[in-house]
Amino acid sequence: MTWDFDWGKPALPHSCFQTRDHSTNWFLDDPGILNYGRHQSYTKSPQTFLEDYRRLADMVERLGLHGFAVWGLLRDSHGGIEQARRLSEYCASRGIALMPAIGMSTSGGVYYEGDHRYNLETFLDTHPDARLVGEDGARSGWCACPSSPALAEWLEEGTDWLLRELTVGDICFDDGEAVPCHCRRCTDLRARSSDVGPDAAGMTLDAYGAARRAVARHVGSSTLGTTVCYALGSGITQGKEQRLDLRAGEVVQWTLTGMLREPGLPFKTFVEDGSPAAAFDNPAWAAGVSSPASRCTGLAHQGSQWSPHAGQGRYSLILGTIKEMCLKAYEAGLEGVSIFSEVSPAYTTAALNYLAFAHFTHWPRDSLVDFGRKTLGRLFGDAEEGEFFIRALADWDSNEVLPVTKNCVFRRADDWSDPFINYHLYLNDPQKKRFWRWLNGVLAGRVDPHCILMI
Repeated sequence: MTWDFDWGKPALPHSCFQTRDHSTNWFLDDPGILNYGRHQSYTKSPQTFLEDYRRLADMVERLGLHGFAVWGLLRDSHGGIEQARRLSEYCASRGIALMPAIGMSTSGGVYYEGDHRYNLETFLDTHPDARLVGEDGARSGWCACPSSPALAEWLEEGTDWLLRELTVGDICFDDGEAVPCHCRRCTDLRARSSDVGPDAAGMTLDAYGAARRAVARHVGSSTLGTTVCYALGSGITQGKEQRLDLRAGEVVQWTLTGMLREPGLPFKTFVEDGSPAAAFDNPAWAAGVSSPASRCTGLAHQGSQWSPHAGQGRYSLILGTIKEMCLKAYEAGLEGVSIFSEVSPAYTTAALNYLAFAHFTHWPRDSLVDFGRKTLGRLFGDAEEGEFFIRALADWDSNEVLPVTKNCVFRRADDWSDPFINYHLYLNDPQKKRFWRWLNGVLAGRVDPHCILMI
């Protein structure tokens, strides 16, 4: 994708993408491709792992974004630390942040999968007393007790090892998949909790202490960039008097998924107005809500296989949700937002989502017409063409497409003679052509708008 635009300085500078290695498919010829699942084996080749993420890194750079996080960065099956080092060097050479995603007491720990001392399963095999205690008193086979002293020591040591071995832009700690531990320590911790963290994990920011001690020794060094992200696994906490105490370089990540409208607002809501009242008329994210953390970002699962909402899955077009999220995050003082980027931009819906994400993280108060003129217009080589495309798309989203609009899109898609079209913008340019052919197929009802590949 040749999206080499001059984006300028973003309004949400720590905006990035989220991925899981097994389902990040940008090189589409590997027979081991999977597009579903959370804890899946990696069935593609080690070369495909590197190629998938090189292509993603190139796009992140072109879109002017901060970087991307990887769940499964360290796996024996695609090359372990050596392959991760190659990717980290590639990202560093392009000035973007590679963010290893680390589960604190689940999701593999520091080394996601393999026979390695910093893999969580390996640790639990040698430290059975560190296993999580279920409600029935039984020990877990896959999850650690988050308050285990042995886990804290191991996690601190493993994080230290990772930051000595890899040059990473940032690092992200997350325990959102953890379940409650019912040992006495965790029960007491929940009783004393200030409720700023996820109740399901029985943790607050203080429970990240081991990781915080380790990264404190590396923040600002040659192997770690400016940000260490701690995911709290919940929406922005409201009504808390005590602000979260963050150290230098630390950021917390709120989960915005349940705070955004479901279904997403119609595209037409944002066509002319970049800050419509409807975007703030939302009890789940009321106007004026601010974070108790001095530095924070937000994550949304819409547009991924983990979206809880129908119609906002892995191949869905989510322009209204992206626009709402960026606007609300900016007004609430967040430093960045993130969505998933596992789907290749060969899928037109993914390409439009990524372009919109880049646009609205740079200009969150812009309207969709602004997106059409400033970003799609640069892609098409004509601002008015970009505006026409987004207006036609908004009409389709509201089931209000007029026959004249369908006819104009059809002519652009098929190069028919039309005095109002500048043909030099389309002839022999498949990148511009594919968007018009996709839109023509969608308006004509001949293709599923969520699944069509580049043509």
